[in-house]
Amino acid sequence: MKSLFKIEFEENTYELLGNQLGKEVLLKNGQPFLEQRNLKSSGSYTFKEPMNGMVTLDYLINFEGRSIDITISQLGTELAVYQEPLDPLLPAFLQDSQAKKPEASRRQRFQRSITSIVVGFIIWSLLFGSSFATVLVVVLLIHELGHFLAMKAFGYTNLNIIFTPPFGAV
Repeated sequence: MKSLFKIEFEENTYELLGNQLGKEVLLKNGQPFLEQRNLKSSGSYTFKEPMNGMVTLDYLINFEGRSIDITISQLGTELAVYQEPLDPLLPAFLQDSQAKKPEASRRQRFQRSITSIVVGFIIWSLLFGSSFATVLVVVLLIHELGHFLAMKAFGYTNLNIIFTPPFGAV
């Protein structure tokens, strides 16, 4: 893992590490403290500090300014602002970690979902009968729609509902 920045706040040292697999870990005094799976050029962590209570650490990698801008705030009030120099190797590192396939269009994702539902219904009908397959598809669809709506509420953009007969859905 590569160090993105290291700062001192309230007698604690915070360091953000990231790797090319897209994982990032916030260390507090050298120990893993919080982690996320999607390493990006910006991020936010909320945690409790003894002196200030709940605080938020936001970072933004400024490629043009060749710096990482870090703000620690509480309820929108800035407690500390840092600007760390950007490691010259970091842009390539982040670009590698952000490399991904182009997202499927909404229509393609919808077609995949419908196809998997139909295929699932056919397989479950052959295995268990059409009335059981109908109930199973309806229950799985309602359940998966709950995940779909929750992910949409949290800002996920590439959403799919895929039935995986005979196991269920993802």
